[in-house]
Amino acid sequence: MSKLWGVGLGPGDPELVTVKAARIIGEADVIAFHSARHGRSISRAIAAPYMRAGQLEEHLVYPVTTETTDHPGGYHGAIDEFYERAAGV
Repeated sequence: MSKLWGVGLGPGDPELVTVKAARIIGEADVIAFHSARHGRSISRAIAAPYMRAGQLEEHLVYPVTTETTDHPGGYHGAIDEFYERAAGV
């Protein structure tokens, strides 16, 4: 049986991640993280010191952030489609 954990990473400093969050990150088989289209992820950078070799990474790229979208459904259509695809992973 699998578990999905949502882990808070604190205010942005890897040294301020809770002990429990660090343990969960280190024990996880898969680490999922978000970024904008540019690919840089603050959450991935914060979690990096607690990750171990061999963990699978699932990089979820938000279709819109402060960028514009040409999706026919606008922002809501793009984000709804993104979450549907992400849930199917």
